[in-house]
Amino acid sequence: MTRDGGDAVLARFTPRRYMLIMAVPMAVLAMLLLAGAITAAVNNQPIGVLWCVVILPVPVPLLVICTRLALLRVVLTATHLSTPRILHGWTTVPLAEIAGVGMHYHSGGRAASWCLTVWCAQGSGIGINVEPPNHSAPRGQRTILKRPNRPLQVNWEYLADSPAGRAAQLISKQVTDFQGPGGLLATQQRQLTARVIGSGPTDAAYRKSPVLLIESPHPGGVAG
Repeated sequence: MTRDGGDAVLARFTPRRYMLIMAVPMAVLAMLLLAGAITAAVNNQPIGVLWCVVILPVPVPLLVICTRLALLRVVLTATHLSTPRILHGWTTVPLAEIAGVGMHYHSGGRAASWCLTVWCAQGSGIGINVEPPNHSAPRGQRTILKRPNRPLQVNWEYLADSPAGRAAQLISKQVTDFQGPGGLLATQQRQLTARVIGSGPTDAAYRKSPVLLIESPHPGGVAG
């Protein structure tokens, strides 16, 4: 398989399929509003048409976002990594510029989640649209309640075997092969040191190397 320019496609990763569940009610709401606007227009009810037209822009963008994140696959080629943007287009990162690859934990109570992230030499991390693990450990090892700043029971082998974990390892290997042993990824390892905007105090403790085997050297915080 090839992309534009003849760049070989090495892998396409499973996107966040669960977003389709969120897209269904948005689609239903959009269709109901459109049907309501048509009905109101037929019955000569301008106020009804106006209300439907005003509310319709709410579900449509959410429908687009959920559908894109659920269906568009991240593409890894011999020289680039491309992930879909939320509303339109793609973010393409040259492998030569990647200085960090790893799983990052975002605390936040019930909204806590893992995200596959890549870092360039400068700037903040780029979230990669790959299906994240549902839990941090197998059944029987999980933290019962998700609370902000509460340590999790983390099984790194379990995370490494998730779609996002396997993608992290494959991306890391390709970047290392492309850059060589003296490249940015091997020398900077930004997934272990980069500060992530919005991170909670415990987030840095849940960082690993690209292959999820090396603990963060800053368990109580991260270096800027």
